[in-house]
Amino acid sequence: MNAVKRDFQVTEYWQACLSTALLGTDRRLPAAPLGNDEVATVLQGLNWEEPASALLGAVSAITQYQAVGNPVNQQNTLESESTTATLAAINPCEPDTIPCCHARIARHLGIVIADYTEVAEELLELIAAAGQRVPPKWLPKLLRFGEKRSFLQPLIVSVLGNRGRWLAAQNPNWQYGCAISSDDATENETETTAKLLQQWEAGTKRDRIFAFKQLRQIDPSMAREILAETWKGETWRDREAFITAMTPQLSLEDEPFLENTLTDRANSVRTYAADLLATLNNSQLCQRMSEQIQQFIQIKGTNIEVTLPKTYEQNWKQDGIVKKSNNGEGEKAGWLRQMLSKVPLSTWDTAPEAIAKAAAKHEWREALTNGWALAIHRQRAQPNATEWALAWLRQFGAYDLDETILQDLLLLLPIQKREIYLRSQLPKDTNDQNLSHWLKLVAQKQQRWNFDFSQLILSQLIKLLKRKPKYGDLFSPPITIALSLHPGIAKEASIKIETLLQTQYPTKAWQKFLDRFLEILTLRWEIYQAFANSS
Repeated sequence: MNAVKRDFQVTEYWQACLSTALLGTDRRLPAAPLGNDEVATVLQGLNWEEPASALLGAVSAITQYQAVGNPVNQQNTLESESTTATLAAINPCEPDTIPCCHARIARHLGIVIADYTEVAEELLELIAAAGQRVPPKWLPKLLRFGEKRSFLQPLIVSVLGNRGRWLAAQNPNWQYGCAISSDDATENETETTAKLLQQWEAGTKRDRIFAFKQLRQIDPSMAREILAETWKGETWRDREAFITAMTPQLSLEDEPFLENTLTDRANSVRTYAADLLATLNNSQLCQRMSEQIQQFIQIKGTNIEVTLPKTYEQNWKQDGIVKKSNNGEGEKAGWLRQMLSKVPLSTWDTAPEAIAKAAAKHEWREALTNGWALAIHRQRAQPNATEWALAWLRQFGAYDLDETILQDLLLLLPIQKREIYLRSQLPKDTNDQNLSHWLKLVAQKQQRWNFDFSQLILSQLIKLLKRKPKYGDLFSPPITIALSLHPGIAKEASIKIETLLQTQYPTKAWQKFLDRFLEILTLRWEIYQAFANSS
């Protein structure tokens, strides 16, 4: 048997062992692997009549195999004069000043990186909140893990410690690990800025984007100015990357630069620039849209009077209004919706509740509701954005709005108001589609519910399971539901699902979902227990 095939089987069996450990040997009996290679032979020699003991032995054996099973690349171990000189030029690492997380937490990190990546964000948040760092042993795996997960990179940086940052600096693929914190930027601003400017001028594409993001954190104006100097010589893909990197620390000081990019030859760059300007309530673009919309929308008392645009004006193009959208709407209604989405909420003197009520009964309801909803999302930093979001949610309910728009509006509410709203939207009928839709709403991973609401969510999931729906797009609660529930509910969930499975046998698709659901929930509970016991 060749090495590639053997490694694949070992990895597959390792995953099975982890799943069994999380679910418990009373729910899933472990078994010896098939095969006649060295690893399988060792594992077959364990006493499988004692499942728990055999499982522990199997995990230990595979751990040792994985530790010693990576062959050394002889070519990379050959030292040369240039290699020696390079090593001599590397500055030593500064001592770490924050403590390592407990060994139990580090082991959970290894499990998460290997097989339960969904839990990574929460675990990293917990380590950072505890003021701890990842032990040196796990730094290479964690840095590799973050290479293609940009949304996790800021959290990874927060738990690297000095040694992790030093290690990241030695590998171009881990450059994100060198990102500076706001505290570091304040303490060593001159030195850090000089290094980043050098990187900006002489670095690779990746180096320059990294340097720009960091300079925006230290001095947004300086970062914008150096970008303006090289803008015309950048490729359209680089211009797109730089323009999206301006989102943090965005302010009206950036407006002149963004206004100039509205005539960029790349459509994606123009669109990003217009979207950024639409978030700045007092930008010229927002004012143009505010003046333009008066021709087409008038609010009189409790009514909205709409006059659709007759023709497409060419100057709308630079403001991000496309002539033909892909939303399945009429062309003119699409122009109105796009324009409305860029109008400041402060333009409207009428109360949000009254506007929502009038839009709900209007013949151009879809264009009006979606346009205003996107405006609410874009201007979420405005003081009255929550009031507008609540008005829209109360008027249209959880089953009338587009799912993406609905989720965006929900995230504008404080967690307590979000829970109150979702409780009010719990379907009273026996429609499986409505209940599945509700479960998808509560399963957004950006929210973690309290124990009481988690019990309600669990009861609704059990209710859906009892109806025996076909697992598919319509009746498929996302696995993120296991991330949104309170981890303390893991044992209760396991008992209730086990009890249910004694009376009805689920399809393979439902069984796969339930196994993963319980594994993630159980792992999260064990992680929280590890933190509680190590404090």
